[in-house]
Amino acid sequence: MAKVVVNKVDEERGRVDFGQILRRAVELAGLIEKEAADRLKVERSQFSRWLCGKENAQTWRFHQDELLGPALIAAWAEVTPGAHIQTVITLDRKVG
Repeated sequence: MAKVVVNKVDEERGRVDFGQILRRAVELAGLIEKEAADRLKVERSQFSRWLCGKENAQTWRFHQDELLGPALIAAWAEVTPGAHIQTVITLDRKVG
């Protein structure tokens, strides 16, 4: 079986970069870090480690939140080459 060796520096850089995306998601959601941590039901210190890239984030917590889930998708799209964000508003109205 082949063993994959991941460069520790690359792994850390990836966590730091993703922390920036998480930070942007919090900003897009209109929250401060404490509010986001509370919504995700994690300690503020844990949340801070995710944002700083010291630990891998539990992204499933973001996706389960109705405010932070969409914000994370938008933040990720902002840094994804070729991706664009389109806001569509629909209104269903009965007449008569």
